This record gives sequence, structure tokens and C-alpha cells, in this order.
Amino acid sequence: MAPPQGNGGRDDGRSEKALRLSIKNRTKGLCKKAYDLATLCDFELALVCYSSDADEPTTWPPDRSKIEDAIHHYFEIPAHKKLPKNQITLDNPHPNSGADEKKRCRREE
Repeated sequence: MAPPQGNGGRDDGRSEKALRLSIKNRTKGLCKKAYDLATLCDFELALVCYSSDADEPTTWPPDRSKIEDAIHHYFEIPAHKKLPKNQITLDNPHPNSGADEKKRCRREE
């Protein structure tokens, strides 16, 4: 069966214009949340959103030098401080499973 015409194969019934507007509004919402997080929690934060229909990415803060400062600051942090031990990531979905297995093996010996 052929995909519906006019909306790039999406079958959710939204037009291209409605989809672009939705993405634009969601990006604005992300920027507002980034601002709130940085302000309320005193975080240094950089947000970069790439869109397929825009020439330049949307960034927060809008000042490019602040984005570059945040990125440079991130790369200056030692690797062991970037990822806490028990943080769940795609590479490590069960951070404690290996440690628990090692403890269990030691008890059995």
C-alpha cells in the first residue's frame, strides 16, 4: 500500500505546515525550559536544536559565544566527572548489575 500523498509518508493527518509550526513551538518550549533550568538551578547550559528546514540551528542562549563557552567548559571537565557512576545511559542501561554480580561471586567463594 502506498503512503498518503502530500505529507511525506506520515499517516497522522497533519499537514507539512502544521508539522513545521508544531516543531517551532516545541523548540521555543525547549528554549524556555533551558532558560528556566539555567536560571533557577544556576546551571551553565547550552541547547542546540537542528531542524531540516532551517539554515542555522536554534540555540539557547542565543549568544554564540556563550554556547561556545559552555561547550569548551564541558570538554575541560575530566572524563570521570562527566558521567556519574550510576547514571543510566544507552550503553549502560543497568548500571549496578555488574557490581551486584561481582559481589555475589565473591560471597560464594
